[in-house]
Amino acid sequence: FERLVDALNPVRSTGRHPLFQTSLTWNDTTGHALSTLGGLPGLEVRPEPVDTGTAKFDLSLVFEELRTEDGAPAGLQGALTYSTDLYTHDTAVSLTARLLRVLDAALADPDRPVARIEVTDAAERARLMAAAAGAGAGEATAGATTLVEWFEWRVGCAPDAVAVCCGEVVLSYAELNARANCLARLLVAAGAGPERLVAVCLPRSVDLVVALLAVVKSGAGYVPVDPA
Repeated sequence: FERLVDALNPVRSTGRHPLFQTSLTWNDTTGHALSTLGGLPGLEVRPEPVDTGTAKFDLSLVFEELRTEDGAPAGLQGALTYSTDLYTHDTAVSLTARLLRVLDAALADPDRPVARIEVTDAAERARLMAAAAGAGAGEATAGATTLVEWFEWRVGCAPDAVAVCCGEVVLSYAELNARANCLARLLVAAGAGPERLVAVCLPRSVDLVVALLAVVKSGAGYVPVDPA
């Protein structure tokens, strides 16, 4: 850990882990008991969870595969550890409920794109839509002042609503956001950022909207160029 921090030299803060804030761990202990490896012959060995009472990261989700006595799959069990300085118990419960909702939907329809899976339940969606429709702009956007903040707020309110369409190509707010974020990362890696300009030479299309949004997300300014 110390070697990674020294090599990456991240911006340090006393309020968060310097490398990452969320961890997802998969524990596959099937067939790896010490007794089967010859380390403790003649003894029956099983893991015993120990609760330290502290959280190493902001959020830590641990999954473990369950097996029957004959080795057949018996599902998964999981545990979520969270920092009480950042999250309440109700928030942690809602996060796990959303994860279970996504997993249930994925199992019910494995061919469904992840972007089309509902994270919120019907009641929460209704509250979000009502807030978006009934609140004033200043109140509803919770202090958003930049184009990116306004757009991210809209994505959170209605991720599955149609954001842009051109011909037969239709993107929801969540899909548009995902594409723009991917392109923005590539632009930043290529040197885009504040005080920099990026030429955009595309015809009227969904890709044009993705490109313009990505440039703004990178912190640079876009310069539209007429393809003709």
